[in-house]
Amino acid sequence: MRCETCQELLVDYHYGELERGPRAEVAEHLGACGACAVEYCRLHADLAGLGQSLGAGPRPEVGQALRARVERTFRPSWWRRLVRLGAAPIPAYQGALILVGLLLVWLLVVAPRLGPERRSGPHTTVLSGYDASRVVPLDRHSL
Repeated sequence: MRCETCQELLVDYHYGELERGPRAEVAEHLGACGACAVEYCRLHADLAGLGQSLGAGPRPEVGQALRARVERTFRPSWWRRLVRLGAAPIPAYQGALILVGLLLVWLLVVAPRLGPERRSGPHTTVLSGYDASRVVPLDRHSL
C-alpha cells in the first residue's frame, strides 16, 4: 500500500469503519512505515483532543437549573393540561371512570331528593281494615 492511500484511510481506520481487508492492509502499512505511523499518532491525538473539547460542558448544576427553567417556562398551564386530558382518546378504563363519576353524582344529587320515607326506620302499614277474600266491585258494569 502506498503512503498517500494509507493516509487517506487513517480517519476511517481510527473509527473502525474499514472493511476487514483494507483495515489489515492499513495496519500492516503502519507497522512497516514510520512516517505513516507518526501521522496516525498525530491524527489520534488530534481526534482525542477534539473529542475532549467537544465533550466539555457546563457543570451538572447548571444543566439542572437550565432544565428546570425551561420546564417552568414552556410547561402548559393547568387548564391547558386539563383540556388536553379531556381531548385525549378514551382508553378502556376511562369509560368505567365516567360511570363511577355518574354514580357519585347520582348519590350526591338525586338520592337525597328521594324523600325521607325511603330512609326512615320501620315501615308502617298503609292499608287498614282490608279483607282480600271479599271482592268489592268498583263499578256495577265491571263484573
